Amino acid sequence: MLEAFLPAMIQNNHGHVVGLSSMAGVMGLPNLVPYCGSKFAVRGLMEAISEELRHDARKIDVKFTTICPFVVETGLCKKPRTRYKYRLLLSG
Repeated sequence: MLEAFLPAMIQNNHGHVVGLSSMAGVMGLPNLVPYCGSKFAVRGLMEAISEELRHDARKIDVKFTTICPFVVETGLCKKPRTRYKYRLLLSG
C-alpha cells in the first residue's frame, strides 16, 4: 500500500498513512512470537518512514499514525496473558 500511495502523497505534499499494529508490537507475549514480530515490524516501518520524511529537505507534510489496540481474543491465541492487568476484549 505504501508503494502504491506514498509517492503521490509526497508529490502532493499531503496525506495521512495509518498503520494497524497491536500492543503485541509494544510488548512481547508468550506463544505469540511470530505475531509479535510482525506487529513490531509495523511499528518500526511506520516510525522509520515518518523519520525519513521528517528529515527530508522538501519538508513533506504527510502524517503517520500507528494504532495499537490491546489484546483481543480472536482465536489466534486462547486466553492471552500479559504482565499487565487489563480487561479482555472479546471480538464479535
